[in-house]
Amino acid sequence: MLCLAVHTFEVLVIRTDETFFAECFINKVFGIIVLYAVLKNLKWHWSDIGFIKEKMLINVLKGFGLCSVFYSIAFVIEFIVLYMQGTPAHIEFFVTGFSLIGNVVKQTGLGFVLMCIGFNIINVWMEEGLFRGFYITYVNKEHSKKTALYVAALLFGLWHLVTPFRSLLDGDMSVGVFVLLSIGYVILSAVMGIKWGLLYQLSGTVWIGLADHFFNNCVVTNLLHVVTNEGVDDLQILRVLIGELTSFIAVFIYTKVKAMKRIQDTQGNGDKTLKNKQHKWNVADTVTSMRMAATLFLIFLPLKSIWFLAIYTFAGLTDVLDGWLARKSGKASEFGARLDSISDLLFYSVLLTRLFPVLYQTLPGRIWYAVAGIVLVRIAAYATAAVKYHRFASLHTWLNKLTGVAVFLLPYVLLTSLSVVYSWAVCILAFTASVEELAIHLLRTDYLAERKSLFEN
Repeated sequence: MLCLAVHTFEVLVIRTDETFFAECFINKVFGIIVLYAVLKNLKWHWSDIGFIKEKMLINVLKGFGLCSVFYSIAFVIEFIVLYMQGTPAHIEFFVTGFSLIGNVVKQTGLGFVLMCIGFNIINVWMEEGLFRGFYITYVNKEHSKKTALYVAALLFGLWHLVTPFRSLLDGDMSVGVFVLLSIGYVILSAVMGIKWGLLYQLSGTVWIGLADHFFNNCVVTNLLHVVTNEGVDDLQILRVLIGELTSFIAVFIYTKVKAMKRIQDTQGNGDKTLKNKQHKWNVADTVTSMRMAATLFLIFLPLKSIWFLAIYTFAGLTDVLDGWLARKSGKASEFGARLDSISDLLFYSVLLTRLFPVLYQTLPGRIWYAVAGIVLVRIAAYATAAVKYHRFASLHTWLNKLTGVAVFLLPYVLLTSLSVVYSWAVCILAFTASVEELAIHLLRTDYLAERKSLFEN
């Protein structure tokens, strides 16, 4: 809380990133000092939270390699999308920062480059040391690895709320847009936190995640920029989404493969029970993977084109089909469920990136206050369930399912003159579904994911 208070004060009041330094670094230096004091008090060493000297250089190179591979893919996709939009681009090297609202402060000169590198080293040292090294290690002493991973990721996500909040205070965005961007920003930051947390848990060192984090912040965001005749980094958020989500998926799959390998190594040839529990790739997993591939194609296609709608429809159908196949074939598994969740995350992230600019220009400003209200009620429902059941809980009610279908139909309705009326209808339906789920969590004593309505026993 102390670090968050200093962070908030610097971003909102001092605004170091709007000065000669172009970076909020005071809170990061303060955080390192606090972390040092806490380690001293606990009689821990830096090596106890992952700052291990052994193989440090190799692990740093692994982190650089991980980030460079997936962001190379992201840059290529960004260039293809810009070319298809008729705005050819090129890369320029200069110092600037990431902005949620598209503002670019361009700086040149060796001094600014060195400051950028130095401040980013301080930034990732503090954030990886605190959120990965310390929190995961500390929470894991009393709780499971999974709990430690998710707690650290959630705190890391909430840490980034200060940035959109300042934009709200400065009048750069409305309350509705602030809520939507805040949720997206927190979720993306949390996903990145999970990725770096997995790397820490896998390797026992912070260096891989720290190097990946540094490359993402310093090189991809602050130093390398995609420039067109119309502006700078117009699709930066798309680049970040692709780079982070694809690298997250790769790290997640690698984690699962390593876990299965450990099971094989410990079971030997005699333990048939464990062998039978191992997940085997099946048709449902293939269908889920096809949805992920189709989702990536949506990035390149014009929003209202027949090809976009065809592939979008295919992706939606596979979302229904993979679950049905898994249940019918008796192949439902935890791995399949998580792969499906990752595919959904990728699908909705791409969909939000493609739809939001169009919806923001098309829909009236008042509707975004309704959307913000829906999001807040939904968060209240999830928070109530988390406190009551000690787990993430989302109900498969009829209203929730109907809301999902209504949201899925939005790209088709955008082709008609009914987009505004339909969007209001979706908001009413989504608000009703959210209130019902909150009421169920408040009134029911047991959790049943398949509960269809408030009135079902």
